[in-house]
Amino acid sequence: LQSELYAKAAQLETKAKREAEKQAEEQLNKIRACNINISDATLTGIYYEAEQISKTGYGALCIKLTEFGDMVDAAISGDANAKELLGKLKDMADGSIEAKIIAGEVRKNIYGIPVIAIMCCDYGSLLKPKSRAYLENYLSSGIARRAFTYIPLEQKDINKPTSWQEREKAQMRAMEISNHLETVFDSIPYNMVCEFSAGAKSLINEFEMQCIDEFNELYKYDEISAKEVKGSFWKISKLAVVYSVLDNPTERLVDKKYVEQAIKFYRQIQPCLKVLLSKRAPSEVDNLNTFMLQWAKKARKPIKSEEIRKAIDYKSYSWKGFRDEYLPTTL
Repeated sequence: LQSELYAKAAQLETKAKREAEKQAEEQLNKIRACNINISDATLTGIYYEAEQISKTGYGALCIKLTEFGDMVDAAISGDANAKELLGKLKDMADGSIEAKIIAGEVRKNIYGIPVIAIMCCDYGSLLKPKSRAYLENYLSSGIARRAFTYIPLEQKDINKPTSWQEREKAQMRAMEISNHLETVFDSIPYNMVCEFSAGAKSLINEFEMQCIDEFNELYKYDEISAKEVKGSFWKISKLAVVYSVLDNPTERLVDKKYVEQAIKFYRQIQPCLKVLLSKRAPSEVDNLNTFMLQWAKKARKPIKSEEIRKAIDYKSYSWKGFRDEYLPTTL
């Protein structure tokens, strides 16, 4: 941009040249520094980064929320930035970054920017009643059919720390992969449009028919999973293109085998959403059972009803009703 602006200014007469150079300098001063990592990003900040990518024709956005549960809590508490960012992620998944209108500044919507969002947290932070309700609404309103959800299907032991030699080897391998991915990205022809082969189109159509059958069955008792599976062919289509580009970044035709790979990955990870939705916070009765079990392990004398009352959250009941209904069966 700098070369272009000053080249145009150089062709002008002295007074006009100075004015053009002044305008060029003002325009260049508005360009933001290229920040690879931005902490606590707001939607406005993301818009400015997307705007620069749009101007230069190069780059992509990666939004990483390492504590998604905290972001949900913030949105529930009324944090405007959290609510706005989480809401707009649905549009960003479709390549659309809509401008937030600010007085005195002209903005336009930006389309076609590659965006990936990685949101992770300990799922326990999402089990509180308000967080759980927010998450279910968030998934149901569009995120479930746009995103891949992963949660461990079984509890695994934590790995022991690796040796420094293994860590350095892993870091070097990560750098190699990063460089390879950058090379792939740079190799993609500008404005390349991928198309599916006839076999790939047929397989996607077949998969979509399967998803409709699953939707009709799931919707009877699991609305969120039903909506996710109904729209999953969009995720399959996008992922198949990614697989194809990783193999051959200049090939415009997406072969059937890449659709097969995408479907295989989806089927492997599909049960995770149901597992997440089945998780729930401990009930008052669960808390009572846990408390009494811990007491029994170290009990030296009988426990009084008042001690139990103070230790248990029983907000859904009166103490007498809760005690009379559940304490006898627990003991």
